[in-house]
Amino acid sequence: MRVIAGVPLAFAIGAIGCRLWLQLPPKSIATDLAQPVPVVTYWHSFGAVMWLALFIAVAIGGVAYALALRRALQSIDSTPHRTLRAIVVASAAALAAALLFPVLFSSDVYAYGAYGAMALHGFDPYAHHVLHLRDPLIRAAIWQWSNPPPVCVYGPAFVLLAREIVGALASLGVAAQLLGLRVVASLALVACGPLLYAALRGFPTPQRLAAAIGIALNPIAIWVCAEGHNDALMLAVVLAGIVVVRRGHPALGAFVIACSAMIKAPGIAAAAVLAAYTWPTRSRFVRVIAGAALGTAVTALVALPFEWGVRSVLVPHGHYTPQFSAQYLGSRLAQSLWPGSGGFAVGVAIVLVAIGVLALLGMRATLA
Repeated sequence: MRVIAGVPLAFAIGAIGCRLWLQLPPKSIATDLAQPVPVVTYWHSFGAVMWLALFIAVAIGGVAYALALRRALQSIDSTPHRTLRAIVVASAAALAAALLFPVLFSSDVYAYGAYGAMALHGFDPYAHHVLHLRDPLIRAAIWQWSNPPPVCVYGPAFVLLAREIVGALASLGVAAQLLGLRVVASLALVACGPLLYAALRGFPTPQRLAAAIGIALNPIAIWVCAEGHNDALMLAVVLAGIVVVRRGHPALGAFVIACSAMIKAPGIAAAAVLAAYTWPTRSRFVRVIAGAALGTAVTALVALPFEWGVRSVLVPHGHYTPQFSAQYLGSRLAQSLWPGSGGFAVGVAIVLVAIGVLALLGMRATLA
């Protein structure tokens, strides 16, 4: 399936375009360019060209992605494992090309690195306190996020992983530490393709291959992971749990899925959806509930500092609605009809219900 090569090629074109354009920077962004990895923020028309390069890369990659999905669903592949290997290679190549972009469009990875560095130095990333550390990574994160930096909203397993990465790469500098976080996030996305293929055992081969393409070669997902976001890390654990369920161990699989919340809290929702789906089969439902309850209990015990940070810092001081998020869009649309906090709550509630329904339908299709 040669068309999948279009995805890494698209990101390579975008990276080359950005690197060429960055040879002619205006003086107004000199301070930004002095950072370990520049983040495109208020770069005006110069930054708009950078965004355009990313948009073109995603658009070209999206065309190749759509064609690959269509061909996978329409053909009977006599060598599915060979095709799966090609999907993995293409996903890795696309992520490598995305990592070659000389800039970031989100400073989140700086915060991730700061959480790891804080844990490395014995500071609580779930507390809101001013930092006076000489660590270069902490200084770079403060420049991006101010001091005190935002409270960590991720689980202890992710903080531990970030701590180990930034600690291992500290001697190589901040750019290497950030790259380490981004590479690990990218590898998680690559792993999601084979994991989903395995989770769909028993389904027709075209559907399994299309699913692997759908997750591992999605241009948006590729860029998100190349920027270091940790969604694929949580998803890889969830998919591993589904694989365990599909192999006849519902309690263990539910336990694994619930433990994914140690990376990111929405993993608990995946366990809840699994339980809802298995309700008609009471014996399996009971085992899933037992496994999910144990995983949730373990997560709750390990994540007590996270829970305290959420209760004491995040909840009293506002809502978590990043600008590029479904809850932000939903809340803005609802507030245009019902101004005030009531509209905000309605919008977020609608988004949560919609996501829950989609998750239930997806789980039903996966485990049928």
